[in-house]
Amino acid sequence: MAQTFGQRVKQLRLTFAYSQRELAKLIGTSAGLISFIERDRNRPNYEIVRRLASVFNTTTDFLINGEGTAVDELLDVVKKDMQETNPKQLRDLEGKISKLNAEDKAILSEILSHLSK
Repeated sequence: MAQTFGQRVKQLRLTFAYSQRELAKLIGTSAGLISFIERDRNRPNYEIVRRLASVFNTTTDFLINGEGTAVDELLDVVKKDMQETNPKQLRDLEGKISKLNAEDKAILSEILSHLSK
């Protein structure tokens, strides 16, 4: 069964080791709203979704639909750089990343965001 919006938010929050209060502070809202979101009792407005995506270094598409992540965006950049230089390595990388579950993609996104700072 596919994860709900709230389940994805909670999974990412736990992956990033934020409390509900810490996440709320980062996006400028209340811990109560985070709790409601995680229990799928409240659908946040677009601005909150955008802020969540920014904090978790992912896309709004991933949060809303479970599709696309920052890893996918990075892969697009790598594709452009590698297309002419080494297509076999690119296919291998795509295959490995496509097999990752959402949690592993979120972890990889966090690592990549720290490396890019």
